[in-house]
Amino acid sequence: MKRLGILLLILLLSITWQTGTNAVAGARGASLTTEFVSHNALAQSVSGAWIIVDLQSYGAYTSIAVDSNDLVHVSYAKDGNLIYTRQYRMGDDIGWGTQTVVATGNVRDTSLALDENDRPYIAYYDLMTENLSWVWSPTGGDWYTDTLHTTANDGLHPSAVMRGGVLHVANLNITNQNVEYLSVIPGGVWPPTVQIAGGLATTHAEISLALRSDGLPRISYVSESDFRLMYARYTGSAWTQEVVDGDDEHLMGYCNSLALNASNYPRIAYFDATNQDLRYIWYGLIGWGRPTIVDDDSGSNCDNSLALDGEGYSHILYHKGDTSGYLRYVRQQSGSGWSFETVDGAASNCGVDIALALDSLGRPHAIYSCNGQLKYAYRGAFQVFLPAVMRGQ
Repeated sequence: MKRLGILLLILLLSITWQTGTNAVAGARGASLTTEFVSHNALAQSVSGAWIIVDLQSYGAYTSIAVDSNDLVHVSYAKDGNLIYTRQYRMGDDIGWGTQTVVATGNVRDTSLALDENDRPYIAYYDLMTENLSWVWSPTGGDWYTDTLHTTANDGLHPSAVMRGGVLHVANLNITNQNVEYLSVIPGGVWPPTVQIAGGLATTHAEISLALRSDGLPRISYVSESDFRLMYARYTGSAWTQEVVDGDDEHLMGYCNSLALNASNYPRIAYFDATNQDLRYIWYGLIGWGRPTIVDDDSGSNCDNSLALDGEGYSHILYHKGDTSGYLRYVRQQSGSGWSFETVDGAASNCGVDIALALDSLGRPHAIYSCNGQLKYAYRGAFQVFLPAVMRGQ
């Protein structure tokens, strides 16, 4: 019966993916073939409370999102092609469907976002045009794509958020060394307006975008001139920037990852390259708090991803080590307390190209590369410790 269910799932999804849509203005569409595999058919291993799944591929520039049904969506680059893979549920079974969305050999730096209807939007950097591009699938069938042609080397390290039918993207313009921000309705009014969110960003650091509940963007990045962690705010009419952490003796703010809590206060995980520390900083009622050193020996190769759960606690996935490394996971328990777990490794280049997302129960889902192989890892529910008086009842 399981095999019959999987076959029916494949047939149903094949029909869904091949259903055409009307052409969207300013874009080109493509109906693509999807490859399917059962979750149980993939090689799996156990690491503590984590289940590690080998996705039978290799890839880089990963991004991950969890939809309203707690199913995982992933984007990444393989041989310079843009790959999109996602989970489907049918009964008690899970299947993975994978598509090659852009097959140009020029894709890097993918960032995946889902809209309120769980439809995918992916921003990426096109090495051929040296510009920001994005693709979207408005029905789960055809894919459409647009490229924003501005100056050369514009669109690196995109960070995308989808809300209310609008795609928000922050990225780096290397030529002008600016952090740029744009919002666009895919297939709608063209061209979108590009804003300068921050000046003199480093040419090789990550950029992270988050939206307030009122839709105003916030961006973390690194300054080029003095290598400090920066935070940019948009008021609705103008951008302001401020130094969050850094001094003349530290290369600060690399691999920054930004999230906003329910009160719209920012939390940032980032890297002190001078001391090889994983750091974390938060903003409260009276301003920025003191930076916390989460791991004082995280190694020379930084890579981390931050997410907040429904109670506002921070979860960080990060690389620990040098050429041979680990994938590590740390979560905030209460106040300033942290709980550490090793997910995978040590192995050659393990725990790189990482991305983290939480499901509706606050359980972490990770995509990463280990020894050249693309892997997906997820954790079971956290153990709840009840007070002794309640345990005795």
